[in-house]
Amino acid sequence: MKPLPSRCPRIAYFVSSHGFGHAARTRTILEKLESHAAVTLFATTPNWFWGNLAVDHVPFEADIGCIQQGTLKIDEAATVAAFRQFKTGFQLRFEQLRLLNQGIPFDLIVTDIAPEPLAFAAQLNVPSVLVANFTWVEIYQQMASMAGEIPDLLKQYKLATNTLIPAFQTGMEWATNPVAVDAVAKLGHDIRQFLNPENRYQRLIYIDAGRWGTEIGWNNAVQFSDTLFIRIGPALSDLPPNVLQLGFGSVNHPDLVRSVDVVVAKPGYGIVTECLANGTHWCCIPRDGFAEDDVLIRYAEEMGNFSSADYSQLASLDFPCVALRDVAPSLASDGAGQIARMLLEKVITS
Repeated sequence: MKPLPSRCPRIAYFVSSHGFGHAARTRTILEKLESHAAVTLFATTPNWFWGNLAVDHVPFEADIGCIQQGTLKIDEAATVAAFRQFKTGFQLRFEQLRLLNQGIPFDLIVTDIAPEPLAFAAQLNVPSVLVANFTWVEIYQQMASMAGEIPDLLKQYKLATNTLIPAFQTGMEWATNPVAVDAVAKLGHDIRQFLNPENRYQRLIYIDAGRWGTEIGWNNAVQFSDTLFIRIGPALSDLPPNVLQLGFGSVNHPDLVRSVDVVVAKPGYGIVTECLANGTHWCCIPRDGFAEDDVLIRYAEEMGNFSSADYSQLASLDFPCVALRDVAPSLASDGAGQIARMLLEKVITS
């Protein structure tokens, strides 16, 4: 095995612009990686999300993901239009990376599901790693109007030197040199007393509306006086006293998930793996058009901390599922540590 470079390895790390889930996984990996490499993070996720990570942050749209109508529905026409417009900017984005690669070049390019950085890496002759449970190929295959884009997407994804798959794989039979690793999820600390001082409420429910938001009947909280409902986002006015509003970044998200009885959320890798890691009951709000949903639901059912709710229950806030803390087994894993070690090994052996 070759020794580490005499200088600190330099890594360009790209993160999908779709939602916060990919960024949450990346943040957990970077917490393991930051003291061993000089990382430049390419993402549009706001700075507050990254906390005190010792990385350079370049505002960068790595992909367009899906354009959504609220949290639960894809706008196919808008997604196709945005994707085709995004493609026209390839050379400009590559030039931005090429300039940053001058002087001290990158030793490795990593991307969390965005495909284009793999093409950048090929042009720069730099090894690349794809971190993904699924890709936009699996999602866009559900859209008839995206069929013509799939072959070019696959070509980009197959340029990866290696593919790291952190549990709950959806499709990706085509992946280059795939390696399965544990799920990336962070164990939170108990902040229940902070959320519920004097134990006023018997049940704590966190409703994760997602980055795009959806209509939720917060005023119906008055019908459930024994329950504290928790939301994250800009403050809304005139809500009942048993709706706790938290600003973005005001609490550590895994701590919140660890401390409530129920998380009501769509099937996203980030929120589901946090629920599994912390033994927290996940109440699933179904959605259409996302290939990964069935995989996540099936595993959560096997773990025993799953129930489903109808979309209309977001309006009524009537979630009959009640789970006591620590009833479900926790998903113990060190996926973040495994990925960080493999990325450093890739620098050594390249």
